[in-house]
Amino acid sequence: MAASLPADWHDRRRIAIAAWEWGRKNMARPVPDPRLRPQLPERYEQQGSIDDYA
Repeated sequence: MAASLPADWHDRRRIAIAAWEWGRKNMARPVPDPRLRPQLPERYEQQGSIDDYA
């Protein structure tokens, strides 16, 4: 079976494992507190809902 694999199989496997480990490490960050998000200026909040234009 190993003889039928492409020559770069080991490189692809190594890259895939590295990408999976990078994603596991970086996607496990805690969700940021929504209170830390910058608040929109009041003029955006006074424009009303998108349903008003339907």
